[in-house]
Amino acid sequence: LRNAMRRELLLLHQKLQATIVYVTHDQLEALTLADKIVCMSMGHVQQIGTPLDLYYRPRNLFVASFIGLPPMNFFDVKVKEDRITSPYFEIVLDEERRKLLRGYVGKTIVLGVRPENIHEHGDIPLVVSNNENLGQNTLVHGHLKDQKLVCKFRRWTNYRPNDIINIGFDLDNIHFFDKDTTLAIR
Repeated sequence: LRNAMRRELLLLHQKLQATIVYVTHDQLEALTLADKIVCMSMGHVQQIGTPLDLYYRPRNLFVASFIGLPPMNFFDVKVKEDRITSPYFEIVLDEERRKLLRGYVGKTIVLGVRPENIHEHGDIPLVVSNNENLGQNTLVHGHLKDQKLVCKFRRWTNYRPNDIINIGFDLDNIHFFDKDTTLAIR
């Protein structure tokens, strides 16, 4: 019923070519219906932009965690001169990211990675908790020691609980956030 209503609203919007203000707590509805989204939290505007802007360029940790299903995975990482480290992995930074994070050397920031930007065949050992096979995609839930993580693989998988798979991150699609201000580091 909800999907049918969403389709009808979309058709009505296209037919009327009018401005429609639609209030929802369902980020999926916002992403599918909106030309522009005003994402709010606790009565304060967090970000205004197109659905793609909010998804690919979240302004802060709230937007990054709210927009997208399943939500973005987050890790506290320590910034060093040429890399970021966590208890679970280490990533060598390219020149562009070194410049971006230069002011954070010696500090802890937050790294965000969406489930679809995690791939198999990396060097980070993930202990599988369970699979959600969704047809052409599978959500693999697991953990890196005590850190929970969700991966979205574009295939059917048959991993079992406690299987260990090696994952990696698509480094072109990782996000950095200031731990104190929660703002994206760009």
